[in-house]
Amino acid sequence: MTAVPGSSDLRRTARLETVDYLATLNLPGLGQSLLPWTRALTSTETAAQFHVVTDAVIGSESGALLGLRDFLRAAGEWCDGHGRRALGDRYRRTSELLDVADRLLFQLGVDQLAAAHPGPTPA
Repeated sequence: MTAVPGSSDLRRTARLETVDYLATLNLPGLGQSLLPWTRALTSTETAAQFHVVTDAVIGSESGALLGLRDFLRAAGEWCDGHGRRALGDRYRRTSELLDVADRLLFQLGVDQLAAAHPGPTPA
């Protein structure tokens, strides 16, 4: 039985083996897709502007956070379909952590808006 290579070697080999495959997909760089949103966030001037930009990225069904959650669920299904149920369960548990993060970030957004909301005016 041969020893499994280390994580760096496994990842490097996978990248080398899939260069041609990835080229056929014509996907944008992952970091590039969030750069315009990051720039928009840094240019916001009000709590409402900040909230709307932040919520679009991390709080909406089409946002990056829930998109990553769905990606991890799909990875779990792929593992299941390829005889790797234990790995599929790990991907699903990780996706559940993003559900927790989503709820925490929702409350953080509400707290951020509340902190910026003017208090009641004295009578």
